[in-house]
Amino acid sequence: MNKLRILGLLLATALFLSSFTACSPDGEKPLDVTTTTPGGEEITTTTDSSATTNTTENITTTAGSVSSQNSVGGATTTEKDKVTTTTARTTPVTSVVATTTAPAGSDYDNSYFNYRDGLLNTYVKLKKDKKLTIAYMGGSVTYGIGTSDLSKSYRARTTAWLQEKFPDATITEVNAGVPSACSAFGAHWVNEKVLSEAPDLVFLEYAINDYYARSIYSETDVSRHYETIIRKLRQANPKCDIVALYTTDNTVSQLNTPYFDQVTIQDEIAARYGIPSVHMGYQACQELNLKNGNSSAGWSTYFSDGVHPTAEGYARYASVLTRCLTTALIDAPAKLSNVTAVNKTMPAAKNSNLIMNSRYIAATDLVLESNTGWNKSTSGKGVGGFVTHEGDLYTNTANNEFTFKFTGKDVALFCDLFSCTVSYSIDGSPWASTTTNNHPMRLGKNSLEYGEHTVTIKCNNPSGKRFDIAGILVS
Repeated sequence: MNKLRILGLLLATALFLSSFTACSPDGEKPLDVTTTTPGGEEITTTTDSSATTNTTENITTTAGSVSSQNSVGGATTTEKDKVTTTTARTTPVTSVVATTTAPAGSDYDNSYFNYRDGLLNTYVKLKKDKKLTIAYMGGSVTYGIGTSDLSKSYRARTTAWLQEKFPDATITEVNAGVPSACSAFGAHWVNEKVLSEAPDLVFLEYAINDYYARSIYSETDVSRHYETIIRKLRQANPKCDIVALYTTDNTVSQLNTPYFDQVTIQDEIAARYGIPSVHMGYQACQELNLKNGNSSAGWSTYFSDGVHPTAEGYARYASVLTRCLTTALIDAPAKLSNVTAVNKTMPAAKNSNLIMNSRYIAATDLVLESNTGWNKSTSGKGVGGFVTHEGDLYTNTANNEFTFKFTGKDVALFCDLFSCTVSYSIDGSPWASTTTNNHPMRLGKNSLEYGEHTVTIKCNNPSGKRFDIAGILVS
């Protein structure tokens, strides 16, 4: 009977003690309680008797290999041996589920920034590898037209900001901005000037020039060209981070929405691939109250014309972009205890007619079957005097001709910008014509049968007026 009484007293004491929160012997510091899940995962939980102070749970996975989502928005990686994450709790934790999922990308979205999968690979390159190569692909706004000092462009300002925030990293900038270039050009040129530099981070800025080229490139063309660029970048480097940038002009700025047709098309593709996007032009105009285009007071302070920012305008563009980069490269990584670079998931293509075989042929590399009065120059004058190419093919006399062959279905000329009529014949067909205002100049509205084709070009430029062709776009 005495034994039963003692046993009862012990049981009552145990039940009484179990009603208290687990504490250390001094009754003040919380205890770390380690439990093991059925799968063999050791979970260390720190508990606190106060429901109003944050506590932390450290979840350590020790069993084998874990496939985890280790970047905002769902990029998947596999880490072996150990994965540790830290998450905040506002109530005592009694049971937890091991996870390495970062905060949802939507937590960081606002009216001009879509975070999506974020830029955690870029963060790793900057903080751990301490080495980053950035390529800026786009048109004249990316190149820096509008200011005589290219160090004032949004591109140069953004690179300088990254160097300031990550002073221990070696940052290399590739200026792949080409005046008048749209996504059709980018889909061809990415092989020539970007992939060879093996970029870790690429900014894409083509929407406004796709808007200008809408008379020759349909919305379907824009979608497939933009997707082609992204897939080429990701096939070459599955860890490559990409950011979609959207600028504005004195027309679309009056729409009071960040979405004009070409932005809508490109952002649909960006979302499909988890690519962050920044409505740089829209937000700058909202903040500066430039909602009425060039009739707005102050437009000429921030824009040198209808589309190209001044140094002050580029500063505003860079301000919008670097705020988003602060979120992606400083705020978001701070919420994670372990960040590793991951291969980006490649979804099924939206477009069935991508031009993955597209290529850019510099005019100086073009093999001419025949030539009357055209000359090759390696002086680096470039298109419109803006860009240094390897050189160009030029004539000073009207009606001079040259002939070349290509293998593919489509061909276009990337040439000088002054208004000029170019006549062309494909495979001996009757002469057709287009003007340099359509840029790049697509030769023929409809695709040809895939195969070898012969093209003859004749430029009707005024006598004495030099006309330059920088390259040929073939797909």
